[in-house]
Amino acid sequence: MIAHAYWGGPGWWGVVGGLVSLIFLVLVVVLIASLVRNRPAAGPAASTSAIRILEERYARGEMSRDEFVERRAALSGPPKAPPPPR
Repeated sequence: MIAHAYWGGPGWWGVVGGLVSLIFLVLVVVLIASLVRNRPAAGPAASTSAIRILEERYARGEMSRDEFVERRAALSGPPKAPPPPR
């Protein structure tokens, strides 16, 4: 009780505490919004990495040329320039 009388009541600290709480709440909302907005999409980036993995498997000889062309077409449409036959 003595501190309240000395500092003039809780009014000043109540305002500061309210502003700090408001700033904290705004930062949390902005952080959540940015995380939701910047989620990686499962579109072109996912198919690009799938094609890269497919090309690596073909380069290692894990599949035939026909199988490679068929799988690549399934991922991205007909290939622009298929790799030369082995």
